[in-house]
Amino acid sequence: FNISSYSSLSFNFFNFSWFIISLTLSIVLCLVVFSLISSIKELDTALVDLKKTTSMTASQLEEFYYTANDVAKQMGVTTKEIIDQASAWSRLGYSSQEAATKMAKYSSMFASISPGMDVDTATDGLVSIMKAFDIGNDNPDDVLDGIMSKVNIIGNTAATSNAEIVNMLSKSSSAMKEANNTLEETIALETAAVEITRDDDSVGTA
Repeated sequence: FNISSYSSLSFNFFNFSWFIISLTLSIVLCLVVFSLISSIKELDTALVDLKKTTSMTASQLEEFYYTANDVAKQMGVTTKEIIDQASAWSRLGYSSQEAATKMAKYSSMFASISPGMDVDTATDGLVSIMKAFDIGNDNPDDVLDGIMSKVNIIGNTAATSNAEIVNMLSKSSSAMKEANNTLEETIALETAAVEITRDDDSVGTA
């Protein structure tokens, strides 16, 4: 047995192991850097989009970014999602820092308590209901008790879900309001129907 050959083999194996470790660490570091750069670009794009539709000043936009980051942590979503939602609400007239922040938070909150419903669907649903029944248009806080709580109570106690209720309301709110139905009456009627048909799409367009 040649000790010199064994030592040489061990040394080469040691060097190769360190090479593999170094290579792996370098790849991981590169992926992290690329991911950070991509996230920064996405946030920058989202902020630019918000700037086009909002009445916020530059300093308010900066403050909003940090607020959005805090809200995102509370809601379990990304900061970009909060900024995107704020942009969507801003285009609908909620362009102040306070209003855009509140509505973005409510959209995310509504989605978080509604299995099967994403943030975009929550926003679209809230918009349809707010416009049809004139809830929260003057005071965004009315959305919480005036819409979200009412939908959530039925979604948790009847043989339906928040997602189904919002889907039905998105399709029917305007027509039901024109027929002089309140939001509560509309939810009750459509919940009773969907419990029988198990088809929220057809109920919403009936």
